[in-house]
Amino acid sequence: LPPTLLENINIIIFLIMTRHRGKYVRRANNIMEVVGIKDRKPLTRNVFMWDSSLDKFKPVDKSFVLKNIATRLGLDDDKIREELARRKIILEWMLFEEILDYREFAKVISTYYSNPEVIMKFIREKYGFLTPK
Repeated sequence: LPPTLLENINIIIFLIMTRHRGKYVRRANNIMEVVGIKDRKPLTRNVFMWDSSLDKFKPVDKSFVLKNIATRLGLDDDKIREELARRKIILEWMLFEEILDYREFAKVISTYYSNPEVIMKFIREKYGFLTPK
């Protein structure tokens, strides 16, 4: 890729095909951030690694991208974590409800961006088990 394009990339996600619970599944096994360019090559740092035994991501290092987003939005670490937890809940709810069509998905995301409490209230009232811990 040309260096000018690399300068606009924040995150690189590596996908693999693996077996999980007897099925072939696609998983992101590594999430890295591009922190700069040196000698026409990206400088990266691993932020999350997939733990295949738990089928979960584990943090490896702090995220510069997340820190930049928090700073731009005026949020502290606790608030950005709360926001990520809320978004996780919405994604889990959409998976539970099998909202897989991109148009339906986009409607939910659009509603969340314009009025997040509408979606969160609906999920809390109907599916209390999806509320943050």
